Amino acid sequence: MNWKKIGLHAMPWVLLTLLTYLMYNLSEDVEPLDYYSWLPMTLVSYMTIFYSYYYKLVPLYLGKNNAVFWTWTIAILLLYPILKYGWDSLVGVGSLAVVVVNLDKGSESILADHIGWIVEYLRRFFTPLFFIPLSVFVRFTVDWFRNYKRQIELESQNLQSELALLRNQINPHFLFNTLNNIDSMVYKVAPQASDAIVKLSELMRYMLYDANTGEVRLSQEIHHLRSFMDLQKMRLKNHDVHLSLDIASDHVKIAPMLFIPFVENAFKHGQWSQDAFRVKVELSQMDNTLRFKVVNDFDLSKVDHKDKAGGIGLVNVKRRLELLYADRHDLEISQENGQFTVELSLKP
Repeated sequence: MNWKKIGLHAMPWVLLTLLTYLMYNLSEDVEPLDYYSWLPMTLVSYMTIFYSYYYKLVPLYLGKNNAVFWTWTIAILLLYPILKYGWDSLVGVGSLAVVVVNLDKGSESILADHIGWIVEYLRRFFTPLFFIPLSVFVRFTVDWFRNYKRQIELESQNLQSELALLRNQINPHFLFNTLNNIDSMVYKVAPQASDAIVKLSELMRYMLYDANTGEVRLSQEIHHLRSFMDLQKMRLKNHDVHLSLDIASDHVKIAPMLFIPFVENAFKHGQWSQDAFRVKVELSQMDNTLRFKVVNDFDLSKVDHKDKAGGIGLVNVKRRLELLYADRHDLEISQENGQFTVELSLKP
């Protein structure tokens, strides 16, 4: 139970209760028993209006379906005074106004005959007129601070992720292995060595420059994945490494370096099976959803003994997805029958 949150919500209502007590205590026309009869239902009505807007009407409809929002608002403004006046009359409390309106009993005008009811209506009309804007203001303020805190955390998380990715993928071990492979190719297959140098330079350029933005085109991320996998395949004699694509439009924009951690982990922790190193990567698009899947063979007894230097870890990857895509993604990770599987779906 979050007592701090409960306290923050309870404090304004306690202060409001004390304020109304002080106000109505100034009026000689208010009996204490009437006040204590009037208070509970009045507080309930205040809280109902406030929290209905705070938790439902503002986040669900304001700015998204304004017709529904304003229909409810107008209905509450018009009906609340009638319902509240009816309840107060039913329990015999009546009006607890500080300012008492003295009516001219001798007047024969229609307005004078109905002025009492009109005053009672207007007194209650200003209750939703006060609490509705207040609720909207508080909700917007809370959301702004949440978004600001989330943005700060996201920037920090992105910075940590980017630095960890650079340490993990542009580290001496990775570079030396790739350069050694290129060196051996120079004397055997010069064109292949040249292609490897180009892919390595593209890989480094993407991580150092192109990915230094909030979003990149899906085609850029795919090209980066392909270059990384091609370089990894060069060091493997026998492999079954495939990248399968089914993309309707590669101009969709996503956060950079979103898929590569899972592919990198597949190569880092993958195991040989039946004399072949297997990594399957699938990326497909259906409607507005991207589906990404990585499958690699693994040996659980050996995973913990692998080199753990660098790497951003699945915990950081999950947190980055939560910050970037919140409820617009679904990540499932499973280990079964000697295979490690990562399935990610997200809506850019």
